Amino acid sequence: MLILNEKNEIGIDNTGFVEASDYNTAIAKCYRMEFELLDQINQYMYDLYDELEPKRDDLLGCFFIGTYNKIHKNIQAAMVLATRGLNEQIKILIRSNLDKLMVMQAISNNHNNYNLLVEHHKNETYRLINAIKRGEPGLEHLANQIPKDKEFEKGKKTSQIEWAKMAGMEDDYNVVYRLFSRNIHHALSSLEDEFVFEDGLPSIMDIGPQYEDSRQLLATLATDALRCAHIIEDYFGINSKTYNELDNKLEIIQNAILQDVGLL
Repeated sequence: MLILNEKNEIGIDNTGFVEASDYNTAIAKCYRMEFELLDQINQYMYDLYDELEPKRDDLLGCFFIGTYNKIHKNIQAAMVLATRGLNEQIKILIRSNLDKLMVMQAISNNHNNYNLLVEHHKNETYRLINAIKRGEPGLEHLANQIPKDKEFEKGKKTSQIEWAKMAGMEDDYNVVYRLFSRNIHHALSSLEDEFVFEDGLPSIMDIGPQYEDSRQLLATLATDALRCAHIIEDYFGINSKTYNELDNKLEIIQNAILQDVGLL
């Protein structure tokens, strides 16, 4: 939870950004098992920080930890949103996490793939610099900040599907990433979530909490959190029994979901 120290500085304790009161909502009580698992995973992810001693010159280690931290914060944000029934916003965070997790996993699979990420960001910088030079709207004021005598490498872009293939996560790309992209890019199909339909036509705008698919979303959050933690354990040589215990609990929830939808 958020805390205030004697210097009037705001920080967090070892439970992070999630507070006990978040679990008192009606939705959290409906999915108590899933939230309990995520709460345990959140604590486990914080405990892992204590095991890490990255060196400043370990670029890969710093990359993994930095990405881990971003994904972990997104997980906590999604947990809070889930207790309020803000499921579309959860989907956006899951999609954002997959962006990072696919790259993280691809580099974990082959450390040389980090060079592809460097090239990708060179390409992003190169495109931005060219847009500034062209004087595109909103960027005109940056023209004087570009060094006249500096050459910028073009680099090479790596698409998200390429990262997914290198990560061995093509199924996640096709099933989750592509589906939840509609929530980010505002596809017309995503508007269906905002209405109650009668006879195939929108009847009432739904401004209340959306929680019908909360169980699946919570399980997806738990899955991605454990994947991310496993990459950290693998790189830093951490052998934690906690991971296996949490993974077993997740499998029970996943199997229950599959049974409910008739796939098991």
